[in-house]
Amino acid sequence: MEEGKLKEHHCRKLKKLYQSNRTEIIWTSGDVAQFNKHAPKWVQRILTAGCETGLRAADLVQVKMDQFEDTPHGKRLRFRTSNRGQIAYIPATSALEKLIAETPEGQEVLPVSELGRPLMARWASNLITKWRREAQIPLGSTAGRRLCLIRAGRRRQDW
Repeated sequence: MEEGKLKEHHCRKLKKLYQSNRTEIIWTSGDVAQFNKHAPKWVQRILTAGCETGLRAADLVQVKMDQFEDTPHGKRLRFRTSNRGQIAYIPATSALEKLIAETPEGQEVLPVSELGRPLMARWASNLITKWRREAQIPLGSTAGRRLCLIRAGRRRQDW
């Protein structure tokens, strides 16, 4: 120990007990439609934002409206992920552009609570889980919270 600081964390060499794999969690268009029949509009916006961006809940709740950029091909989200600190460029789909257009003027972050306040990641994730269960949509054996949507024929453009 130097100057009251540890040189190395005591857990550094311990193996992780849990590794998550959320790649198997897929929301089909039928799942989303079923979810939207049950969930309130403001919770539907959380699911739509997650499905259209593919961001983890921890990143999703930090998406600010001023992070959307106009490009010759449409809008895109320029975002630095919290997990790895990588800059991600996410093209805005028509559903995401609709979500952006429906966002009230002056709202700073994309997903907000019913009262228009910013969400915490855990709360956003728990809301999706709650309304998924309410809509009786099974996710299989994996209980992760990453959201994605199958789109037949969807291609990424060169942004």
